[in-house]
Amino acid sequence: MFSGSNLRVEGNLRVRAGGLLALGCEPLLGDFLCMNNPAGSTHHVIGGNLVANDAVLVIVHHDKIAGNVTETGGGGGLTCNPLFTGGPPPYTDYNDDKIGGTVTVSGLQTCWSGFLGNTVWGTVKWDNNQTVVADGNLMGTNIVHENLNCFDNSPTPHLSDITPLPNTVFGTARGQCSVLSVDGD
Repeated sequence: MFSGSNLRVEGNLRVRAGGLLALGCEPLLGDFLCMNNPAGSTHHVIGGNLVANDAVLVIVHHDKIAGNVTETGGGGGLTCNPLFTGGPPPYTDYNDDKIGGTVTVSGLQTCWSGFLGNTVWGTVKWDNNQTVVADGNLMGTNIVHENLNCFDNSPTPHLSDITPLPNTVFGTARGQCSVLSVDGD
């Protein structure tokens, strides 16, 4: 969350049950500004997989992940109460990341979730995720080189109100995300 930190993890990064991960920041649209420099950005690299099981908060911005992303369960429950005094509510957000493998996010119950502006070389599976905020399950402007599958999410995944650009999918878009995507071929 600090410009210039540029963390490099050679292997896998695991977030355990109840854990919090805030990795990366960027000036783009003021979405998740670096705490020490609003105009700065980070360039973190995870050399393996990112795995989060029952994590409360997962924020990954402007990072490179060589392997897969798997986030299962968690999300802090169906609440938007701050996690600590002056802190954010529980949520999940992947934004402007480069991911070399498959992304699976499933079984979240959280305040809000989003997957925006990412480039994924594998398939994206966004299933069975619930948010309190009606604007949750944001899914847009991603480039997915294989398939984009979205099933049984509430609310239904949607494009951004600010930049309502669809996902570019080189494979097949299925389920709730089929109407949010264009063919990349």
